[in-house]
Amino acid sequence: MRLTLGMGAVAAVSVMAAGMIRFPPAKPTSTDVVTEPAAPQAQTVEVHHIVQYLHLKPGQQAPLGATVIDANAPAPRVVVSHVAAPPGPAPTPRVIVKTHQSGHP
Repeated sequence: MRLTLGMGAVAAVSVMAAGMIRFPPAKPTSTDVVTEPAAPQAQTVEVHHIVQYLHLKPGQQAPLGATVIDANAPAPRVVVSHVAAPPGPAPTPRVIVKTHQSGHP
C-alpha cells in the first residue's frame, strides 16, 4: 500500500516537473521581419438596456444616479409590436407506458 502511494507521488512530482521545464526548439528560429496583422474590423453590437421602475414611499430618497419621475406626470406612450410566429406542425401526443412489478397484475 505504501509502495503504491509512493509510486503515485513520484509520478505526480515528475509530471509537475516536466510541465515546468521548457525544452529548446528543435530548429533555430528565423530572423525574418514579421509584419503585424491588420487591425480588426469594428463590429456592430446590439445593446439592450434594462429599465427598472421603483415606487418610493413618502420620505424615501431615490438611489444615486436614478432619474426621478413625478407621480403626476403623464405615462409615456408605449408602442408594442408583436409578430406572430408561423404555425408549425401539431405536437405529437405523449406516449405513457405503465409498467408493473414482476409477478403482479
